[in-house]
Amino acid sequence: MDTTELRRVREYVAWLLLVAVLVLVVAATWQFLDLPGSSDASLFSTPSFAERGEIAVGSLAAIDVTLLLVAAVLLAALAGRPVPTARRVVLTAVVIQAVALVLAVIGWAAALPSSGGWFPLTGAVNLVVAAAGLILSVTVLREPALRKAG
Repeated sequence: MDTTELRRVREYVAWLLLVAVLVLVVAATWQFLDLPGSSDASLFSTPSFAERGEIAVGSLAAIDVTLLLVAAVLLAALAGRPVPTARRVVLTAVVIQAVALVLAVIGWAAALPSSGGWFPLTGAVNLVVAAAGLILSVTVLREPALRKAG
């Protein structure tokens, strides 16, 4: 097996995962902040900040978003020898994770007073998983081997 080709593919896949998650995070942030064109609501009902916050937690701290970012980090940095752009991949993942987590915490806090049922617990679980993913990515970013990778 040609490991050079495998490393190149790992690098491309990691970047593709980051771009895909970035699109999801930007779209969720756009909706959460109720920026122009983000709402499908009619003239008579626009979602409240608390309602948008509840939706944001489900989008920004979703388990699949966290897993895709962690997968990009693992592909670039830990699946064999780090790819040439491993440090940039991991740093990009850390920034995306941090922004998504901060906005999700704000959305969760905004939704708590008006939410009921299981949302406080399930939202908190999503936030904990997102925080764990961020901790892992930051730990990988601090590895000395990544400083040499680029």
